[in-house]
Amino acid sequence: MNRAMCLLVALGMFLVLQAPAAAIEEIHAGVKGGVNIANQSVDPSDSEYSDYRSGMAIGGYIGIPLAPGWSIQPEALFSMKGDKEEASGVSGSAKLDYIEVPVLAKASFMPHASAHPSLFAGPSVAYNLSSKTAIEGMGAPLDGEYDMKDETSAFDFGLVFGGGLEIPMSSGVRTVGIDVRYTLGLTNTIDQDTGVEAKNHVLSIMGSIGFL
Repeated sequence: MNRAMCLLVALGMFLVLQAPAAAIEEIHAGVKGGVNIANQSVDPSDSEYSDYRSGMAIGGYIGIPLAPGWSIQPEALFSMKGDKEEASGVSGSAKLDYIEVPVLAKASFMPHASAHPSLFAGPSVAYNLSSKTAIEGMGAPLDGEYDMKDETSAFDFGLVFGGGLEIPMSSGVRTVGIDVRYTLGLTNTIDQDTGVEAKNHVLSIMGSIGFL
């Protein structure tokens, strides 16, 4: 797992070094945040929750221009994932929180327009900070949160696909923007030989402010 994370970092450094000097002078950065609509794809499917967990995604990004209309965008995000189910007044939820690092290839269009659309895709690696199962509605002593970090995979690898819109602003704030993305988890989040696989799937809607 650590080797794959190192490869992602090395890839980002290589792309920075390969960028032309003029492009490096245009490196920009900002903050972003929004909402995650998360669930888990489970095999066998009869173990899958039918609802979703809503949570927060917040962090920052760096844009590294490579050529006109093309850039690499590494990000660092706190991201809430998991799943939820409610039935007959009882709810159960899987609450998984991560530090996530996507490395996105980004194509921007219409550079002279008042708003610039874009498409992006790339790999992501996430480190699990917290993993809990919560039960409500069963009554004592079952109601409460149970720590599941020891039974959860430390890293979650995935693929990110999405698109967005950026609006150039005046001095002080470089851009404001919004993007919609889908993160397809590739790792079984259950770090035990249970015969069950659960993979994170997340739809995110995020706003951004570029300062540099």
